[in-house]
Amino acid sequence: MQAFAALSLMATTLAAMPAAGDECKLAREAVLPVIVDQGRLIVSGAVNNQSLRLKVATGTPYSWIMQDSADRLALPRIQDHLVTKRELKGGRAGGPRTLYVATIDELALGAPAVWRARDLELPLLDLSNPSDPPNYDGILGANFWSGYDLEFDLAHNRLTLFKPQHCEDTALAYWDGGFEEMDFDSAHKDSTLPWLGVTINGTPLRAILSSDSNVSILTREAAARLGVTADSPGAKPTGSTHAVGDDLTEDFVAPFDAFSIAGESIKHTRLRVGDIYGIRGAENRHSLPDMVLGLDFLTAHRVMLSYGQRKIYFSYIGGPVFQLTGPRRAYSSVEGNASDERQKKDAPYPP
Repeated sequence: MQAFAALSLMATTLAAMPAAGDECKLAREAVLPVIVDQGRLIVSGAVNNQSLRLKVATGTPYSWIMQDSADRLALPRIQDHLVTKRELKGGRAGGPRTLYVATIDELALGAPAVWRARDLELPLLDLSNPSDPPNYDGILGANFWSGYDLEFDLAHNRLTLFKPQHCEDTALAYWDGGFEEMDFDSAHKDSTLPWLGVTINGTPLRAILSSDSNVSILTREAAARLGVTADSPGAKPTGSTHAVGDDLTEDFVAPFDAFSIAGESIKHTRLRVGDIYGIRGAENRHSLPDMVLGLDFLTAHRVMLSYGQRKIYFSYIGGPVFQLTGPRRAYSSVEGNASDERQKKDAPYPP
């Protein structure tokens, strides 16, 4: 079985520049309606003609289906020896255990369906948390989205999947108006997680563009390097949340002189600060980003995430860039430690 091998796609073509010969064309593969529900970006779909909800998770490496949902959908499963509980929980589970993958005859996205794939395997995941239960049946991670160039147009409640042709040196922000453009990097050469360079108070930092998180947040470690703590003048607590691994943590909001990304700059802003990664963050701080840019950032901008070019294009469209009130959903990327073998097995298309 293949993970996310395309069966049929509704495709149209946009010209990023006048089409002739080998000039750039944006092949629009699918337009997916999405909603933000309880701080999670959700796309509807179906597995084997049974409806389900999937969370859009550009900050999570892999795609999964929830154990309870697999039971409800009566999906067959097989043992998976490539991933261990220890790897999933950042070394806290006490040793390797056998996990399982669900076998899926057909996955469809959209209602009515605009994207379909057959003969898939998706690992099972139990993210049970009584204080913050999932309102979705599975996660579509970066190994799915990186098979396309992905446009976020949350002002119109949609994601668009593109397959650019001959667009290596062409700006892909095809909409009207100005835009910012910047390269993105990743933690390592095989990763598809989009890491971006940002600057806070004149200090360069690393951020990840993550639709997993309902809000943007700066890590406590990064804030401390900037001289900002929960005891700094103007800092105010915002409440408790769960970091990766269910570690309970306290967030706060504090003033900063400036935040900038590419050519966009916000002066005298306030940012949410907290512990994102829990115990794992203390152990692997050098390999983790300093900041998460979440759904608040994506809602305030129109964004093209070009995995093919490893660039991001974005335009500010209005509203607050950073959401400072209300609860923060736990960052869901517990999958971030899963094995490289599982990542290769679940690549959206064969290499």
